[in-house]
Amino acid sequence: MQTFSRPTSPSERTGRVRRRLLLVVSVVSAIALIGGYVYSQRDDDTLEIITRRPIVGEFVNDIVERGEVESSSNIELRCEVSSAQGVRILEIVDEGTPVNVGDVLVQLDDSSIRKDLTTQEIAVNTAQAAYSKAKNDFDAAEIARKEYEEGTFVQDEQKLESELFVAQENSRRAENFFNHSRKLAVKGYITDTQLESDRFAVAKYKKDLDAAETKLMVIRTYTKPKTLKKHDSDINTARANVAAEEAKLAIETEKLDSLKSQLEKCVIKAPSAGQVVYNNVDRWRQDDFYIRKGGLVRERQAIIKLPDVTKMQVKAKVGEARVDRVKPGMSAVVITEAIRDVELKGKVSTVSAYASGENWFNPNVKEYDAVIVVENPPATLKPGMSAQVKIRVETLADVVQIPVQTVVERDGKHYCILRDRQGKLAARELLIGSTNDKFIVVKDGVGPEDEVVMNPRAHLARVGLKDAEDSSETKPKAEEPPTAGPAAPQVAS
Repeated sequence: MQTFSRPTSPSERTGRVRRRLLLVVSVVSAIALIGGYVYSQRDDDTLEIITRRPIVGEFVNDIVERGEVESSSNIELRCEVSSAQGVRILEIVDEGTPVNVGDVLVQLDDSSIRKDLTTQEIAVNTAQAAYSKAKNDFDAAEIARKEYEEGTFVQDEQKLESELFVAQENSRRAENFFNHSRKLAVKGYITDTQLESDRFAVAKYKKDLDAAETKLMVIRTYTKPKTLKKHDSDINTARANVAAEEAKLAIETEKLDSLKSQLEKCVIKAPSAGQVVYNNVDRWRQDDFYIRKGGLVRERQAIIKLPDVTKMQVKAKVGEARVDRVKPGMSAVVITEAIRDVELKGKVSTVSAYASGENWFNPNVKEYDAVIVVENPPATLKPGMSAQVKIRVETLADVVQIPVQTVVERDGKHYCILRDRQGKLAARELLIGSTNDKFIVVKDGVGPEDEVVMNPRAHLARVGLKDAEDSSETKPKAEEPPTAGPAAPQVAS
């Protein structure tokens, strides 16, 4: 006999799935509760305790910063060509090329200068011709004055004096003849008409004498001064014209000399031996005035530096929080990216009193320039190399030191955890001193024979120190110590 099972309804299938899910959730919850119970019952003795002894020895505190190698003595070769729009670089030696005295380093575009030079040469020739003409006119005016005063006037004066002499003689003779005629007329030898004719001759020659004397007086009193003044005026005018043309010639000649000088400055030569370094401060900027072949340079813009490789230094950026600890004269160690296996000795030369404005990308970060002079720089040290500088700001001899991570701070006090010979742990308050990235100087609280727990954070509850979260809930945060003196240690919380 064949049997058939009853079909399962949708509501029955849904209930079956729900019961299975509830069973799985119950099992998972039970496992979690059992695990939590087991973990809560775990004894702290099972945690690993890592200890080490304090060290006694020299403590050094170095400030490590990044910087760039440069020369303290650089010969800058600048563009001295005047141009409102800039002048283009036609040829330039490759950066890093060693050069000798007199080697051509940069060839600037001189096409416009040569064109202006040709035009200016024409202007100078024109001014030279005008000056020569004005000079000749001046010389001619001076000669004309001398010619009149010593030649023409003398001739006219002598001619008039001759006329006066003749008039005087004629007048004297007429007077004598008239007197003789009067005697003859009395005796009846001549007629009255003849006597009257002789009297008229006396009057005529008298008039001629007066006219000759007047002419001589006029030429001496009026004509000569008037003519000399006219010549003097011509001379002064010619002299002023000469000065004007001379000034024009000087200006045009100065322009010509300037253009010739500009043409010479289009070729920049090495004044001393050295290695070529482009003066690209912001090397990532690809603007029109970037130093490269075909690029533009402004007037007075530095194109190339020839550094003295025997005088090298590193310009490092020191953060605002640590700049007060860096002083001139402090010793330093310089390690470059290119010469990692060599530590170069140096000394802090200067520390800027004002923050550098070069960090425009993040203006809220204040950095100060510190210059470290490298002692006896090797030949392999080149300008532009990236360098790491370790400035020795503090050195203490024979002091007790423990690792930074072994110290915790609670309520403004510093503690470490010690393990005694029986393996028990106890908190010990410390009087700390200077610190660096690795160690803290302990003035009081631990000795060389103590065992300091390296992972105190895991054992705070065992020694009665609250965790940082618990402490912050019950007590206010301690005030920060003053920033003067060594920086506060970075301790575990």
